[in-house]
Amino acid sequence: MKIETISFDLDDTLWNNRPVVAEALSRLYRELVRRHPGLDSVWPESDFRSLATTLGGQQTTVDFTALRRLHLREVLKPLSLAPEELESEVERWTRAYVQWRSRVCLYPGVIPMLSRLSRRYRLIAVTNGNADLKAIGLEGLFTSVCSSGQEGVGKPDPEIYRIVTERLGIEPATVLHVGDHWQHDVVAADAAGLRTLWVSEQPVPQEQARLRRFCGRIPHVTHLEPWLDTSTRHGP
Repeated sequence: MKIETISFDLDDTLWNNRPVVAEALSRLYRELVRRHPGLDSVWPESDFRSLATTLGGQQTTVDFTALRRLHLREVLKPLSLAPEELESEVERWTRAYVQWRSRVCLYPGVIPMLSRLSRRYRLIAVTNGNADLKAIGLEGLFTSVCSSGQEGVGKPDPEIYRIVTERLGIEPATVLHVGDHWQHDVVAADAAGLRTLWVSEQPVPQEQARLRRFCGRIPHVTHLEPWLDTSTRHGP
């Protein structure tokens, strides 16, 4: 069955996300301390970051914007702000954080590659992240973007892939999902019936033998076009 749709993970597939999030958190802390003098005596930056990590590990939500609100609410709580002011500050700085974490540096060649692929395939994105695609410059390249925050379910639950294929009315076997995370982007998508292509320089886990539609590995997302152009690699 021919590949008709290519689904992309975003964070750490189209750009290196870790330094972006680290810098966004640092700037959020600096701006909060500037806005609320003395906050750093209550929340040293190391504790501010530790709380973010702890909340992330304890999360019961797949909405990372909601998680940032929770983080900010806890950090600002010792200031004894009026409830309305507290929520106003939480919303203000959540919006600022999303803006800062969207200042990503796309891997070289990504936008031209997506532009070319969009003339041959339907392009969609499936993400657990909350980056603003318009701010990044990717708006309009994807016909659909499915995010965990909007859907209330996220990777590694295969349901997020089922949601997007059912909504678009497309056969899962005609979709190739491309991503960097083995469990989230390969195992979960395979369970939903999609073909998968792993973006990694790591050896393929032995688990791949149990996957139905695993198509292989490429070391970098910009290797996708040559891979696609080799017709015999269009997967099982």
